Amino acid sequence: MGDSISDPWLWFLARGAGFIALWLLTVSVVLGIGEAGRWRSRVIPRFVGAELHRNISLLAIVLVVVHVLTVELHVGEHVAWRDAVIPFESRFRPPWVGLGTIAFDVTIALAVTSGLRRFIGARAWRAFHWTAYGAWVMAVAHSLGTGTDTQARWSVYSTAACAAAVLLALVLRIANGRSRSFHVRMGAIVITVVVAILLVRWATAGPLAPRWAQPAGTPTPVRTSMTLRASRDWEGTTGSSSPHTARS
Repeated sequence: MGDSISDPWLWFLARGAGFIALWLLTVSVVLGIGEAGRWRSRVIPRFVGAELHRNISLLAIVLVVVHVLTVELHVGEHVAWRDAVIPFESRFRPPWVGLGTIAFDVTIALAVTSGLRRFIGARAWRAFHWTAYGAWVMAVAHSLGTGTDTQARWSVYSTAACAAAVLLALVLRIANGRSRSFHVRMGAIVITVVVAILLVRWATAGPLAPRWAQPAGTPTPVRTSMTLRASRDWEGTTGSSSPHTARS
């Protein structure tokens, strides 16, 4: 790993790119829900919303690439380039990195199929775009499961805001659905609520609980470096040793 693990700027850039990518994916999902629900706006024409949706998705992909590159430079011994496209092969928190990899692969596929929409047909395109919901959920789980600053208050608020935005958009979409699709709408509500509850319960029992690093699959050298760095930061601000250095 060399000295990269001690370079905070790489990690700040990696996490910053990851968080912004998650925000953009959230906006993209919300815009996609609005397009599917044919939301109308007197201010923004529908074609502008569609272009905004597409461009935000592409920008999110670019930021994910930046995120992957900086993470590899930061913990290169434990994260390989192939981990960006092949899930569950990473040595760094493999389950949660794997979910991020799947989310990234699906997002790439969604972008490609959008460009090929006229060739694959509208019905096939719409059917495949249902996977955007699953990709977003996996991206959130990836952010919570791999982030060493997941327990920071700003990080919790950020993730909660993303979840609230998508849930609100889904509720509005379902509430404005056609009356003849009542059973489908009720099923969608149940699935949405169940997924939200499971995600919250997992987050509070896992990433938001103390001592998450070891069960998450963080390699020992990285955990040691994180612990030493946290101890130095604590001593620098309080002048004493921290009893919570294994919190990450």
